[in-house]
Amino acid sequence: MRPLLVCAVTLWAAACTTDRCKDKTVFVAYALTNGAEAADAIDVTLTVGSDAPQTRTVARKSAGASGSIEVAFTSYPTGKSLSFTLSARAGAGILATASQTITASAGCSVLSFTLDGGAADLADTSGQTDLAGADLTVDPTADLSTPPDMAILQFSSCIGLPATCGPGGNGNCCASPIVTGGTFYRLNDAATADSSYKDTTHPATISSFRLDRYEITVGRFRNFVGAGLGTQANPPALGAGAQPNIPDSGWALSYNGSLAANTTALITAIKCNTTYQTWQDTAGANENRPMNCITWFEAAAFCAWDGGFLPTEAQYHYAASGGSEQRAFPWSSPAGSVTIDTTYAVYNCGAGGPGTCTGITNVGFVGSVSPKGDGKYGQADLSGNVWEWMLDYYKTPYPTPCVDCTDLTSVPNRVTRGGGYGFGEPNLRSSFRNANNPAQRDDGFGARCARRM
Repeated sequence: MRPLLVCAVTLWAAACTTDRCKDKTVFVAYALTNGAEAADAIDVTLTVGSDAPQTRTVARKSAGASGSIEVAFTSYPTGKSLSFTLSARAGAGILATASQTITASAGCSVLSFTLDGGAADLADTSGQTDLAGADLTVDPTADLSTPPDMAILQFSSCIGLPATCGPGGNGNCCASPIVTGGTFYRLNDAATADSSYKDTTHPATISSFRLDRYEITVGRFRNFVGAGLGTQANPPALGAGAQPNIPDSGWALSYNGSLAANTTALITAIKCNTTYQTWQDTAGANENRPMNCITWFEAAAFCAWDGGFLPTEAQYHYAASGGSEQRAFPWSSPAGSVTIDTTYAVYNCGAGGPGTCTGITNVGFVGSVSPKGDGKYGQADLSGNVWEWMLDYYKTPYPTPCVDCTDLTSVPNRVTRGGGYGFGEPNLRSSFRNANNPAQRDDGFGARCARRM
């Protein structure tokens, strides 16, 4: 006899149906009470075992008193503790918080939370049930077609991966520090040793966001490939990976044709240079090197799957500039310093400089020059290692005014930033930008993801 779940009207009216709770997911239903229903967003913080907590934000789509969120895993962490904290938030203010911890088991689990605006309430865990193959009974009067708040939150790329990033080889490869928002000038830096980048006609204001500490690693991309994603056979959903408050910034159906036909074709394509490619068909010594040989489309698909999105050019530039400090290089302290050598960045291979050009060893482990080469907000390799794909198309001049702006007017090229291991120091300046065809595949191209606060 399969288990029978009877859904309570107050919590489950918009949450419980046979095609909602899928294998390798935790389905979270919540009710908002005593003022918490005024929330415009729900923050979900998940801690898997002893890993670092990860937070995603779900913007509410209605003013209803209940909602639901689906947390999906590529590899379900059976046997590990899953600690969830939900916070109901209006603007920057937290209205209510509740937490639960379960042990992951095969199939799909369901949690119900009450977020009480009068007092944070630890919800009863009696609603926790393994729903794999379950018969479900629902309120026949409920509208199940459009749940108030439904989002697939992917905490995927680091599930099952050891913490091997950074200079000590023991850092969380999915760390994503906050970049505190503010205003800066594009095409401008504080260096006085040269006349470059002295333009103050393009101010930009950036809201706070998260930017991954490290470039996408081979190990993280292996989980993506292993899930059969990023191909024409299994492309991102329409709108996936959209930037908050930037219309039409998510995945477009027209992008599907620029993906590899299937996983076999993708694996063949990312082996684009036998000397410098970082991908290996079997996991080995390259798992914490940046994933290279990826197109813009594959980078965007990965970030969408991983619960994030490609950064806008303004976001990346702001982080590399140290915000309003206008740093010449991400590590410049004082901001006008133009000091650079191989203790700060992985660069200049093949340009008569310090690079040795002996093969894959030129592509540094992510964070290999941390913390000396880190930016103000804690990101590593913002200059050097690999060029990184931006959301924006390459257009000049920059859009003005710019408040969380991007340029999505279609032209042939997308922006890449950060320089790479094969380039000299001028390409590593925080204000330097480059343009490349988004379908171009090169051993110098990689990416990192940005995320909501």
